[in-house]
Amino acid sequence: MRIQRIELTNFRQFEGPQFVEFAGASQGDSSTVTVVCGENGLGKTGLYRALIFCLFGARSLDQDHNYESDPGSFDESKIYLVNLSALEDAKPSGVESRVRVVFTHDGMTYDMTRSLYGALSGEGDVLEESRGVTLHITDPRGNTDALGPSEAERITETIAAILDPRVRDYFLFDGERIERLTKATTTQRREVARGIRNLLRIDEVFKAAEALRHLDRKLNGEMQAVSTGEYHKKLVEKQHLSEALLKLADRIEHLTAELETAERQLEAIEREIETYSHLSEAIDKRSRALTETTAILDQKEGAKQELRVLCSRSGVLLAKDLLDRVWVDLDLRIEKGEVPPPLRQELIAKLIQDGVCICGRPIEPDSQEHFQLRAWEKKVVDVASQHGLLSFYGDLNGAREAADGLLDDLTRTLHRSAEIQERLDSLDTVMRQLTEEIDQAGNPDLKGKNMFRTESLRKISRLEAEKGTTSAEYEEKKAQLAELDRELERLAKEAGVHQSLARQSMVLTRAKQAMERVVNAFVAGVRQELQERASMNFRDLLDRDGTRTLRDVLVSEDYSLEVTDWRGKPFLANVSAGQRQVLSLAFIAALAQIAGGASVLEVPLFMDTPFSRLSTEHRVNLLRLMPQIAPQLILLVTGKEFGAEEQEELEASGRWGRLYLLEGESQGVTRIREHVLVGGKRP
Repeated sequence: MRIQRIELTNFRQFEGPQFVEFAGASQGDSSTVTVVCGENGLGKTGLYRALIFCLFGARSLDQDHNYESDPGSFDESKIYLVNLSALEDAKPSGVESRVRVVFTHDGMTYDMTRSLYGALSGEGDVLEESRGVTLHITDPRGNTDALGPSEAERITETIAAILDPRVRDYFLFDGERIERLTKATTTQRREVARGIRNLLRIDEVFKAAEALRHLDRKLNGEMQAVSTGEYHKKLVEKQHLSEALLKLADRIEHLTAELETAERQLEAIEREIETYSHLSEAIDKRSRALTETTAILDQKEGAKQELRVLCSRSGVLLAKDLLDRVWVDLDLRIEKGEVPPPLRQELIAKLIQDGVCICGRPIEPDSQEHFQLRAWEKKVVDVASQHGLLSFYGDLNGAREAADGLLDDLTRTLHRSAEIQERLDSLDTVMRQLTEEIDQAGNPDLKGKNMFRTESLRKISRLEAEKGTTSAEYEEKKAQLAELDRELERLAKEAGVHQSLARQSMVLTRAKQAMERVVNAFVAGVRQELQERASMNFRDLLDRDGTRTLRDVLVSEDYSLEVTDWRGKPFLANVSAGQRQVLSLAFIAALAQIAGGASVLEVPLFMDTPFSRLSTEHRVNLLRLMPQIAPQLILLVTGKEFGAEEQEELEASGRWGRLYLLEGESQGVTRIREHVLVGGKRP
C-alpha cells in the first residue's frame, strides 16, 4: 500500500480544501520520506486521523484515550471532526467535511472519499452526521469499478483485506505509546498483551472458547439433575469451582484496572513534582530509584513464583534424613558383601543336602561347617528379593539426589530472594532520604504531592501483592478443575450415567482443552516472533556502546518487556532513558512488521516521535532503519525536534522527498504549505 495523496476539506484544523502528496508514491521512487513539521496543536496527527477516518470511518485514535485518567471515561462523541471555524462561518446552515485518499496496492489504484455534514445547534453544540463513503478501484488497464454509499459493506470488506482494522494503530508511532512502553508497569503489560491478541487475528477462536465454557456450565446443570452419589457430588464441586474461577478472573481484571489507574496517577504526580527544577537532581535520582524498584519488584515476583513451584515439590525433604540413613546402612551392607550375599540360596541348600563341600571334603551334620551353612541359609534371601533390594537401592539413591537438587534449588532461590529484598530495602531507604530532602525545601504544595506520591506507591505495592496472590489462586483452581474433569470422565463410566449427556460432557471437556492448547500455541508463536523481530530492530537502532552491552528483547509470559545483556541476563533496570526509547521503537516496529506480514512492510509508517530524547547515533540509526522496513515514512515533527542536525542526517540518507510546514492562520485554522526540496535538500 502506497499513499499518493490525502485531500482534506473542513476536516479538523484544516479549513477549506487542502492536500498533501507523499514521497514514495510510486514503486520505483528512491525518495520515500515525507516530513510534516508544525508545532503541537496544529494538526500533525490530524493527517493520520484523516487517513484512518477515510479508510475505516473511525473517529478516534488509540492516543485519544486518556491514559492519565480513567479510561472508562473516554467519550468518542466529544471528538469533533468538522472544522469549527467553518461551522461558525456557515451559521445557521451547516458545512460538509470530507477526506479523500488516493493510494495504490498490488497494482490497483484506489480513490476513496468519506464525508460528514456538521452544523451548530442553537445552544452552540456541534452536531455531525455521516454522509457516506465512495470507492473507485482502477486496474492497470484503466478499468474502474465504482462503489457508492449503498455498497458501504463491500467497501469495508475491500479495505479490511488490504489493512486489517485491528492492527491499524501499529502504523502510527506516537510519543505517548513509546513513553508507556518504556516503563515496566501494568499499562505496559496490558498494551503488549493487547498487541499480541490483535496480531493473532483469531477473535472467532476466543469467541468459540467462551461459547464452550458457557455450554459446559449449562451441561453441568443438566448432568446434576440426572446423577446421584459421588458423581453428583463431583458435578456440584465442579460448578462451585467454575463459579470461583469466574469471580477470580473478574477480581484479577478489576485489580489490573485499579493498578493502571494508580500507576497513571503516580506518573502524573511525578511529572508535577518534576516541575520544581531547583530540586531536579534529587527528583531525578528518586525517579531512577523508582524505575529500578519497579524492575526489581518484577524479579521478586518471579522468585516468588519459582518458590511456589519448588515448595509444591518439597514434601520429599521431610524424609531426607531417613532416606540418607537407610541408604548409608544399605550401602554399608553392599560394601561388606552382605547384599547381594556371597553365596546363592540354592547352592547352600545343595551343600547341606549332599553333605559335601565344594572342595570335595565331607560336611558332618553337627560340624562347625554345617552350623555355618545353616546360619548363612537363614541370612540369604531368594533371588527375586535380592533383585528387589538392589532396585530399591537404586531408587533410594535417585530419591536422595533429587532431594539434594531440590534443596540446592530452594537454597539458591531463597538466597536470591534475600538479595532482591535487601536491594529493595536499600532503594526504599534511598527514596525516603531523597523524599525528605525534597520535602525540606519548605514548599507545602510539594510536600502534599510527595505525600500523595508515597500513598500511591503503597497502593500500587498492595494491589500488586493482591493481584499476585489472586492470580496464583486462579491457576491453582484451574488445575483443580482440569483434574476434576478427568475424574468426572472416569466416574461417568463407572456410574453408568445418562450416556448421551456423558458423551457430550466428555467431548466438551476435550474441546475446551484443545481450544486452550490452540490459543496458547498461537500466543507463544507470536511472542517468539515479536522477540526475534524486536531484538533485530533493537540491535540495528542501538549505538556502538549499546551493542557492546545489550543483546536481546524478551517478551515474558506476563507480557512485560525485558532486555538481556551480553551474558543473556536481565538488564532492563540498568539501561538509560534513551535506550528505553529505542527499546519501545524496536518493539513497535516489530508489531508493525508482524501486522504487515513481512520484515519489509507494504504499509506506510507515520512516526510522531520525540527525536529530542534520542542520542545523535540513535537518531541516525532510526532514520536509516525505518525507510528500509516501510515503503513510505511520514515524520510528524516540531521545529524544535527537527533542527539543522536532524535535517542534515535526513538529507544524507538520500530518502527525503517532500517537506510540508503547518502554519497557524487563525484560531483553530491551520494551513498546509509545501516547502520544495532541491535534490532532497532544503534550498
